[in-house]
Amino acid sequence: IEKEINKKESKLGKTSNIHHEINFIKRSIEILKPSIAETRATILSSTNKVFADLFEQNILKKNTYDVKIKDDYSLDIIHSKRFEDMLPRGKEPKISTGEQFLLGYSYMQSMQESVQLRFPIIIDTPLSAIDMELREGIMNRFVDLANRFDYLQFTFLFTNSELTPDIEAILKPKI
Repeated sequence: IEKEINKKESKLGKTSNIHHEINFIKRSIEILKPSIAETRATILSSTNKVFADLFEQNILKKNTYDVKIKDDYSLDIIHSKRFEDMLPRGKEPKISTGEQFLLGYSYMQSMQESVQLRFPIIIDTPLSAIDMELREGIMNRFVDLANRFDYLQFTFLFTNSELTPDIEAILKPKI
C-alpha cells in the first residue's frame, strides 16, 4: 500500500490537496498501528483459548496434546508428555486422520466463534474418520454454534453410513 501511495504522491506534487490527504492518512495509520497490533494479539489469545477448549472437548485422548494457533494462523499440536511436534512441516502427521478432522473442526469453529468470520463451511464426509462415540458431540457442537450465530451456514455431504438416525435427529431441526 505504501509503495502505491508514494507512487501516486510523486505524480501529484507536494502542494496538491490530495498530497495533504495522503499525509493525513499516513499519520493516521502510524497512530493506529499499536492499537491494531494490540487488538490482534487480544483476538488471537481469545481464539486460542476457544480453539484449545474445543479440541480438548472433542478428542478422546484427554490431556494429551497442547494445541495453539500461531501468529501466522498455522496450527501447532505438541504431544504434552513427549514434547513432540505432531504436525511436522513437510512430513507425515503423527496424529490420526480422525484427530486431524477434530483439529480442523476446532480451528474452523474457533475462528467462527471468536473472530466471527462469516464464511460458509462445506464438509465432505464429516464423520468418516471420527470415532463413533464422538460423532454426536461433534454434530451437537456444530448445531450449537449455528444456534448462537444465525449467519453461519454449514453444508455436510454425508455418506449413508455417516447419516445415522441419531445424527439425523440432531440435525433435523436445523435443516
